[in-house]
Amino acid sequence: MCAAPSPIPPPLLDEPDAGTIRSVRGEERVYYDGYWIRRYRVPPSLAYKKALIDSLTRRVFHHAEPGINTPGERLEYVRDQHKRETDPLRKRVLAAMLAGALLNRGADILTRLVELEQIGVVVHADNDLIKECGQCFMGALEYGRQIRPVRGREGLDELWGEPFKAFTMSVEGYLETRYIKIAQTMGMIDRVTDRIAKIFHGITVFPEVEERVRELGNC
Repeated sequence: MCAAPSPIPPPLLDEPDAGTIRSVRGEERVYYDGYWIRRYRVPPSLAYKKALIDSLTRRVFHHAEPGINTPGERLEYVRDQHKRETDPLRKRVLAAMLAGALLNRGADILTRLVELEQIGVVVHADNDLIKECGQCFMGALEYGRQIRPVRGREGLDELWGEPFKAFTMSVEGYLETRYIKIAQTMGMIDRVTDRIAKIFHGITVFPEVEERVRELGNC
């Protein structure tokens, strides 16, 4: 997703409302927190939502401790072992594996629902499989608290909730949260860039540092 900031195009003298959509340099962009972020049109299909959840699931397993990417078909076995286990350390590991199995089971159900959609079968939101899929993602979110991250507990907590968020929200609603984060990230980059550039401003020993830093910040 391209996040390069664009200046407010004329004749907009006042700051636009968050979520304002405009054509900027021939591209459709949406405005948040001082930046025009490239906006993507996505098909309102279950297949796209599944692809989105799959990518978020792969990302979360990449940042979690190894060995918890338990196949969904092993869900009942892991659940039973977790209930039986009394040793706290082993129970914690089994809880992490259970979270992985629930996440994968939810993704498995979603895969089958997409296959049904692709052959013309309409699956409504109140379908039992949709409800079970949601329960799997909720369970994964609950047991995910027992997972040890590769790095940064706070980052894992946020990543682990992303597949559930993508499932419960509309695709447009989910992407809006991404646009806001992109704008916030660009704002932080600009603040850091400006701070570093000011530090080196006027220091003749490093004559090109300020220019290079600002070039990097504008990439």
